[in-house]
Amino acid sequence: MQLSDKLKLARQQQHLTQTQVAKQLHVSAKTISSWENARSFPDVGTLVSISDFYNISLDQLLREDRTMMEHYETISKQAQRDKWYFKITYYLNVIFVLSTLALKTVPNNLETVSRWVLLASIINLMVLATHYPNYHAWIEGKSHRMLLGIFLALGIISLTRILESS
Repeated sequence: MQLSDKLKLARQQQHLTQTQVAKQLHVSAKTISSWENARSFPDVGTLVSISDFYNISLDQLLREDRTMMEHYETISKQAQRDKWYFKITYYLNVIFVLSTLALKTVPNNLETVSRWVLLASIINLMVLATHYPNYHAWIEGKSHRMLLGIFLALGIISLTRILESS
């Protein structure tokens, strides 16, 4: 039996509406409907709350639902990949910033090289931001979208200046 069917059955056995369950789990009734119709899956923390609420063990809830297990495996793999990207881009940014500072102190005219390093740093910051572990929650904030827009604008300005000086 699929998780969606188990959730619907447990709710119906306790004679509850989706709205009542939603209030108890602090989610919307639409979310409950999505879970019960297998359009989405609850996160792990919510699964624990569901288990407690319906008095069903996690093992009973999760067993036999291959689709859900594949969903969580995909999320786990993506999290590992994002973590790797995050580390690489973080250290690259440190190197780029230090390189930019070092090139600014050299008396020779290395301004074009410095601009390329700055551009690479800005692009790298954008990659870093998009692979931030909580990017989707982070980007929902208006100020964070503005910050990403500023990085993009700086990148375009830097590229324009580099092309003009070449």
